[in-house]
Amino acid sequence: MKSYIDVANQAMLEGNRDEVLRLLEGDSETDDALWLRAHAAISEEERYNLLQQLSNERVGPLSALAAEIVGREDEFANQLHEPPDYKFWKQPTWEGKLRKLRPFSMWLTGGLFLLFLSLIGISLNTKYQSQQDATVASIKSTQTAAAVFNQTVAVYAAGQLRILQIEHPTNRPVTFGEIENETPVIASPAAGASFTAIHFKFSCSLALCINPPEAEIRLLMMDGKEIGYSDSTRPFLIGQPPSQRIAQSQSTDFWYVFEVPNGSTPDAVLVFTGDNATPQFINWTAP
Repeated sequence: MKSYIDVANQAMLEGNRDEVLRLLEGDSETDDALWLRAHAAISEEERYNLLQQLSNERVGPLSALAAEIVGREDEFANQLHEPPDYKFWKQPTWEGKLRKLRPFSMWLTGGLFLLFLSLIGISLNTKYQSQQDATVASIKSTQTAAAVFNQTVAVYAAGQLRILQIEHPTNRPVTFGEIENETPVIASPAAGASFTAIHFKFSCSLALCINPPEAEIRLLMMDGKEIGYSDSTRPFLIGQPPSQRIAQSQSTDFWYVFEVPNGSTPDAVLVFTGDNATPQFINWTAP
């Protein structure tokens, strides 16, 4: 092989087509020269003509490869020029397949109809269930808690909570925790409301109860509304001792104060424990 063929081959491996064409310009003496020129050609037409020349005029491995490439490209070109058969479904093989599928068309239509009816049924059932849930919620909000949840003690994981005394309204002095001249400031209830005080007893079931009653306490009114406070905004009786830390099987008592609209009567005490969104109810008429 001529030395310049080696140089041209190295240039082809490096992707330098211009160098290949410069070294082999017009060279048709060897198979290698035609092969390299064809693969370095700028236009597809020139590449095809050089490969065709190599396959027609020479005999050897490169000539055979060129003939294979030219033959494959001729085959693809012929396929591209053939018009597509847009009526393929009318061929005998397809007609037979369609005839076999026709008996199942009624089953398919029936299946789709049943699916449609099922979807309608599910929709109607969901709507009915929603109406039932709304009705139950309405009943719970209008009936007394005593009639629905006739319970005098709330029992939960931390312990048991019961009512010892109810003062509705209370005449005891109440404060929100404000101090003036080292004396608690007596609070006034919200306009149109009065203070109501509830005396609770809590029995601990944990190894140690840090903050009895270990639950959130709210009032449920007859109209279904709730009254509750966070620990930082809760009113409390002046002189009321703070909740005592107690151990298992020990008990402590304390007061909770709520602002209740005048003329309204609480229906029950709600006891929310932990992450449970469903409270326990203590009958307002207890004890």
